[in-house]
Amino acid sequence: MGMKRYFAILILACVTLCAAATPPNLACEAIFDRPELRTEGHKLVKITDKENYFRKAEANADPQLRDEIIKLVREDMKRAYSVMESFNNGKGRIILNVENNGKGISIGLQYDDKGYVDLFVQGPPKAFK
Repeated sequence: MGMKRYFAILILACVTLCAAATPPNLACEAIFDRPELRTEGHKLVKITDKENYFRKAEANADPQLRDEIIKLVREDMKRAYSVMESFNNGKGRIILNVENNGKGISIGLQYDDKGYVDLFVQGPPKAFK
């Protein structure tokens, strides 16, 4: 009986440690690897250093990309502990705060009805590991 309890505790500890350091797997992060973000009319910024993980994608007139990004951000909304959403005069804004590995991740989205979209994801690197 003692050995079974020992193995059960060991397995539980391993599972806990593995789960404690998991990447956030944010739906919207898939956008930053899209090849069209490296074409005219689009902007892409990626910054990773010891203190900051930052990704930004912007398009001036791409309604299809805008709609896809909005859909992905809405998926991430399910994980957010804080959500701010507004729409005014044809312009929308969503700000999410998501926690992962005990650290905060900010997701910001601005868009309009003409196809403009601006998405960023930012947080400490430990939140993304």
